[in-house]
Amino acid sequence: MMMRPNTLRKYQRIQQRYRELYDGKRLRHDDVIQHLMDEFFISELTVYRILRTEIPSPKQSDSHEKDSKSD
Repeated sequence: MMMRPNTLRKYQRIQQRYRELYDGKRLRHDDVIQHLMDEFFISELTVYRILRTEIPSPKQSDSHEKDSKSD
C-alpha cells in the first residue's frame, strides 16, 4: 500500500509511541490506547487500524521514495 510521506511518518510515530508507553513505561494496553487517542486526537478505531498496519522501517521507506522519484 502506498502512503503519502506525512501519513507514513504519522503512523510510524504512533506505533513508536505505543511501544514507548507499553514496553517502556509498562502501561496497560487500554491505558496506552486512551493515551494515544488523547495525544494524537484520533478515535479508538483509528488507533487500532494504525497499530495493525504494517509500516516499512524508515530506511526501507527512504530507499523506496528515492526509487519512485527517479522514475
